[in-house]
Amino acid sequence: MARTGIWRSVWQAAAKLPPALFISNDIMAYGAMKAMKEAGVRVPDDVSVIGFDDLPLSAMMDPPLTTISVSKHDMGRRAFDLLAARLNEGRSRPAEKVLIDGTLIVRAK
Repeated sequence: MARTGIWRSVWQAAAKLPPALFISNDIMAYGAMKAMKEAGVRVPDDVSVIGFDDLPLSAMMDPPLTTISVSKHDMGRRAFDLLAARLNEGRSRPAEKVLIDGTLIVRAK
């Protein structure tokens, strides 16, 4: 979603924000936090924001971004294994649910 799309969505939802937002990656979470700040929404006082990636910049945000950290090595290895199996077995391989452990990194309360 483009940055303007994130801002528009946050402004439209500002009157009915939930207690917390989980945003699919840290970059989009940065954009949402910026848009909320411009709309007068206080993070984390009015709404908590949780990202996904644990990018180095997350710790330096104001306020620091709470995020979920996952092993990129494990994600890459698992993706490669699935791709290799698909190439070897063809399209007949059924879809598979994949779970990779993550760690919640709490930075702002």
